[in-house]
Amino acid sequence: MNRREWMLVDWHGRVRRHLSFRSGSQLAEALVEGVAHAYHSLGQYPDPTIPDMQTKLQQQEGADLLIDIDQKPGPPPQGDGHANLNEAWDAAKDHALRGIEILEHELDIPPKDLTMSFSGSKGYHLRCSREDIRSLDRDGRAELGCYLTGAGLRWELLFPSAEKGTIHVPASPPDGGVRRRIHYGLRRIRSLSEPRSRPHAFLALVDHHNTTTGSAAHILDLIHASGNWNELLREHAGLHGLLLDVARAITSPSIDQPVLSDLGRVARLVGSINGKSGLLCKSIPSPDALADFDPLEDATPFRKDERTRVIGLKPLRLQSRAGTWQLRPGQVQALPSHVAMVFLCSGAARVAH
Repeated sequence: MNRREWMLVDWHGRVRRHLSFRSGSQLAEALVEGVAHAYHSLGQYPDPTIPDMQTKLQQQEGADLLIDIDQKPGPPPQGDGHANLNEAWDAAKDHALRGIEILEHELDIPPKDLTMSFSGSKGYHLRCSREDIRSLDRDGRAELGCYLTGAGLRWELLFPSAEKGTIHVPASPPDGGVRRRIHYGLRRIRSLSEPRSRPHAFLALVDHHNTTTGSAAHILDLIHASGNWNELLREHAGLHGLLLDVARAITSPSIDQPVLSDLGRVARLVGSINGKSGLLCKSIPSPDALADFDPLEDATPFRKDERTRVIGLKPLRLQSRAGTWQLRPGQVQALPSHVAMVFLCSGAARVAH
């Protein structure tokens, strides 16, 4: 503990950095003094109180790897295209599980070497403290991020053919790695291109990556009508970038690359309350527990057997395995206190007196 830098933010947004605590009790005393957000460094230092980050990083004794996965409601670019917070939570969970699978099966980093947690807001953290991973420098972490997301992939490197400059997508999946991942993505694209079963979210994804003059529906019609990827790619060179981007998007996790590469990054303290949501940054013991995780029910520190009267300020709908709650502007409701706190912290309601 005393070799990590701590950062505390109060309810007025005032930040105190480069702090050091000798014990958990000393930290606890600081946390009760009006702290809204608590963070600690991923790296360890002989002297965490040094204010100059360049000097501090030169003395760093390794840093945990943090994969930060967030999904936001709302249209791009501010949001990630999700209709509401629940959809964003579900998408973030899916991306986290993708990341865990790639780390285990492609990079030999099993779940037992990871610390998984809900961020307390819109996503999940995957953290690795293994010594060989802690020693990765900024470039190594950036390269890992590119591998996880599939950034920078090119068709001719993924599926080269005997004829120079051409592509050959094999009928059978490759043995493993990112080639197998993209091959699976192409199979999913073909399956989802079926005219009678095109999910709205998939159409929106294709449209988001579409730089051609045709509509998303027209592109999916071309894919559905074509029985062979190699013929399609040969006849429609303009689809190369779109198909690769969509295959990446449905098989690879969306991660915060700057966070992954930043050796001086601080991470939210697990067990602390996120002041933006009223939910805990909550540890999650396993991938199975992550798959079943319900932020509204599993990450609340507040009582569920009490109610709080609130008045709506802006529309918000929340859903958990215990029920669904919705508020319209001006509407007064007595909500379960743990649900009311999320409405209040998100700015969607205020306490009704």
